[in-house]
Amino acid sequence: MHGASRYKLGEILVVAMIMVIVLSSGCVFPGGGGDTVNFGPGVRIVTWEPDLKDQPYRSGDRVKLLLKVQNMGEYDAKDVRAELYGISLTEWGAVWSEEDLGDLKAANERYNTPGETRTKQWILEAPVLPKGTEMVYEPKVRVSYDYTTVATKPITIVDADELRRLIHQGKTIPGEPTRYTSGPLSVEIITGDFIKTEGRDPYLPIHIIIRNVGEGTISNEGYYGWGDVEMDYPIEVTVKVPHTMHIVGGEECTGGSEVVEMWQGREAEVTCEVTVEPVEISQKEIIEVDVKYRYQVDATTQVKVIGEELGFF
Repeated sequence: MHGASRYKLGEILVVAMIMVIVLSSGCVFPGGGGDTVNFGPGVRIVTWEPDLKDQPYRSGDRVKLLLKVQNMGEYDAKDVRAELYGISLTEWGAVWSEEDLGDLKAANERYNTPGETRTKQWILEAPVLPKGTEMVYEPKVRVSYDYTTVATKPITIVDADELRRLIHQGKTIPGEPTRYTSGPLSVEIITGDFIKTEGRDPYLPIHIIIRNVGEGTISNEGYYGWGDVEMDYPIEVTVKVPHTMHIVGGEECTGGSEVVEMWQGREAEVTCEVTVEPVEISQKEIIEVDVKYRYQVDATTQVKVIGEELGFF
């Protein structure tokens, strides 16, 4: 009996040691909810390829082009469309070039679900070429969609007397960085670490820098297909300040939504001037910037066609 007990005790110790190693290494068992959602730059083209990948087609063969996209960002993608181009649709027997992919839900970090995916196919016919010849074609696809990026920056408003007291105590008010939702654009809100109030309303500049960090470009169609915007790479910017602040200046900052142009599709800057109401001691507020735009990404694949005599003999 004592030998059996020692044997069981040894088993328990081995299992316990394995559990400690697994838990300390960060591994989890299946179904344990340990995986995390991976965010990326908006809608990504996951697959764009023919059904016979890396193999040639003969003239007249049926060719299937498969497109798969996934929303990797933190906002739902609206009005997602895919357009086939780069080849002659007539030569390839295509009757349409554009596909409506609908809306794609964003990933959900709370429920640990990835962003929504969608697939579409174009069914084509390899073009007729003279026998003994071959040609490599490059069908391209453009996926466009409406998207939103939301940026927030906490900022502390402090009374002048309170600030002097903190300085005498050797304390500081640390600044906090801008946080923006995952997508193809980044947003940086630049202010001081804090705002000091006096007996009068001080002026505060808010500098906003918006950059294209995605894999594509801003579409000139604009968000929801603005038809009257005569500019390249348009984005709609809305600056929201708390009730303790008031926007009083800035060419592209009026308190409403303004359409601005991203220079060469890469970057845009907006500067606002605000006044700040006095506070008794200090309080933390949030500045928010919403950016709406239409974005597009492209992909290219290759299809090799070998010529063959067709017809009746």
